[in-house]
Amino acid sequence: MPSPFALPVYISTIPLPAALQAEFDAIVNVLETVFPTVLIPLAICLFMFTKPEIQRKPIFILNVLSIMLGLVFGGIAIATMVSRHPAFIGAECAFIGEGRRVVVTSWDSGAGFSSS
Repeated sequence: MPSPFALPVYISTIPLPAALQAEFDAIVNVLETVFPTVLIPLAICLFMFTKPEIQRKPIFILNVLSIMLGLVFGGIAIATMVSRHPAFIGAECAFIGEGRRVVVTSWDSGAGFSSS
């Protein structure tokens, strides 16, 4: 039985257009990979610029734990992103050195790579 004091939560059922959803997914994928990589230099700076007597305080330990937790969650997010899109389906890459354009197609279609 729900609490009489609980407020109802309304979840939007309006779907996003496909183009907008693709842009949103691309932004989220970039954020999922960039933020964990920012934590590595942050951890290095935390250890380099903190005095040893401050490193024994609880706030320093909590900062280290939060960086470690962010790295773990970032690794999980990257792993799930790679497992969902093993070849970044539909992405186009340009190789500057050879002047060739390579298109990565869906691995399900059996086409693989095509170059021109």
